[in-house]
Amino acid sequence: MKNWQYFLLSLTVLFPWIAGLVRYKSMRRMYRPFILLITIAVATEIISRITISYFKNNNATINIYSLIEYILIITQFYFWRYYSRTRRWYPWFGLLCVIIWIVENLILGDVIVDVGPVFRVSSSFIVVILSINEINYLIIHENRNLLKNARFLICTGFLIYFLYEVLLEGSIYISSKEENSTASKIIQLSMYINVLVNIIYGIAVCFIPKRSAFSFDKNKNPD
Repeated sequence: MKNWQYFLLSLTVLFPWIAGLVRYKSMRRMYRPFILLITIAVATEIISRITISYFKNNNATINIYSLIEYILIITQFYFWRYYSRTRRWYPWFGLLCVIIWIVENLILGDVIVDVGPVFRVSSSFIVVILSINEINYLIIHENRNLLKNARFLICTGFLIYFLYEVLLEGSIYISSKEENSTASKIIQLSMYINVLVNIIYGIAVCFIPKRSAFSFDKNKNPD
């Protein structure tokens, strides 16, 4: 696929971003980490295009974004579980992968120039587990249509994207060791997965509930 085709497909991230800007003041504040995540994703896409044009490489940009992305996702899960006993575990999940990122990139690696596979796989695995847990909770406790539930849709997007991220990292490793057509196809499919997830995110933003009159939106979880 040509570079301009990649760029056009990457612009689908504007869908959830614009929807988020339009609804930002009226939506529940507990979803703000997700909107910030989408905003940073848009900025990263622009910076990546610039670094590719001038330096022929965007690894450092993607590596830094991966860390910020993970922290914001953990923050989003924490906000969703703000009134739950389980919220105390989320900072530890965040701290674990931050330590992995620092060790892999700043101590053992080439100062964030190379994308660290250990961090990407471990953080993706944690997000997948948390997404499955959140989806299971919603299936059990939510009576309304889950296809119109922003939290369910966002977690579905997380699940698709980060499951594929684990598969992608394995494919990159295999293709670096030997020529493998299946691994190459998986790598080429990544942009289309990104488009699908951006569409899901955009729909999710449209279904984010309006904010309440409370200081923090009370979406209590008993467990």
